[in-house]
Amino acid sequence: MKIAMFTDSYYPAVDGVVTSLSTVSRELERIGHEVFIFAPEPSNGEKVQDITRGGTFFFRSFRFKHYPQYRSAFLPSNKNRILRKLGVDLIHTHGMTFMGMKGLSAGRHFGVPVATTYHTMMHEAADYYNPLPVPTNVVVNLALRYMRFFLNRLDAVVVPTKPILEELVKMAPRMPYTAVIPTGVDTKRFRPMSSAAPVREIYGIGSSPLLLYVGRVAFEKNIDSIIRNIDRIGDRSSKFLIVGDGPAKKHLEQLVHSLRLDDRVIFAGFVPDNRLADYYAAADAFISASKFETQGLSMLEAMSCGKPVVSINYRAVTDYIVDGENGYLFNEFSDNMAETIDRAFSSDVNIRRNARRTAELYSKERTAKLLSELYFRIMDMHINGQ
Repeated sequence: MKIAMFTDSYYPAVDGVVTSLSTVSRELERIGHEVFIFAPEPSNGEKVQDITRGGTFFFRSFRFKHYPQYRSAFLPSNKNRILRKLGVDLIHTHGMTFMGMKGLSAGRHFGVPVATTYHTMMHEAADYYNPLPVPTNVVVNLALRYMRFFLNRLDAVVVPTKPILEELVKMAPRMPYTAVIPTGVDTKRFRPMSSAAPVREIYGIGSSPLLLYVGRVAFEKNIDSIIRNIDRIGDRSSKFLIVGDGPAKKHLEQLVHSLRLDDRVIFAGFVPDNRLADYYAAADAFISASKFETQGLSMLEAMSCGKPVVSINYRAVTDYIVDGENGYLFNEFSDNMAETIDRAFSSDVNIRRNARRTAELYSKERTAKLLSELYFRIMDMHINGQ
């Protein structure tokens, strides 16, 4: 099957959507599909290596003012000419804004089914990245109306976890066919490893307990709440390593300095994907305080490495973390984050083993197979007019 993937987020920016797109596209090609990527052009003429054999088609875009790492491709394009030449069978969008709408309109133009993976609670990001000179509540209302419009016009909506599906059903009850298919984890690359020395040596961590965060350094990730709890952890020698970049980095660096935690909080910045496994190996526990996640891919990568994950007990994470069995949860409105981190630092081998077993259920091979089955199902539905 020939599949066109439309995405609003793409390299050189790196986030959960880009990682998901890259992983699933390569795995779909491995099992026999042809995949083509349609994405906003990178800025400043940056070269981006093709992640699929089918290749990547870029469209003129502009920097998003409120989040410079992202680009907006809102101008008319030659997508239909390209799609006609490629002869695609199905369009899958990874995003609901400009590229998502381009994918939807192209599907209607060529009469091919269109699926989307719902990655981002975009209406909740309005508090941080409101692009319009109007009150945030107005933007949120507009976003919800648009999301409902978009979701109701697809052939299939893919969500990574059950809690997110439940929210979408309330938001857009007239959605078409839906399926829960998580983003897959490369369980062969992200695996338990014994050597933690390289990363610890780089940052002078030594044998101190190490708490790790990997992901976008963005305001909606609530990293500031983790920083404010570092001084409450039982072991005063423990360190917190933040891997990633984003618009909140400067703010967080200033917060660390104001709290006099410069010797305990380390900003590693962007780390290439092929080095991430070493960072997970170096950690004693992984943490996320984000209420924004639709899945939480970095948490599953950490679990795949046999690491105890500490997470806020909210939304998607409840689909795969069971407190005290394969990870640890702290409550949204309680003051037990530091206590939960202490529990993770002292976790036994059973927690680590169960974390790995859970991640294996989310392997990239399994999830790509589920997605392929979905494609054939909605193709049949489309042909039969269902």
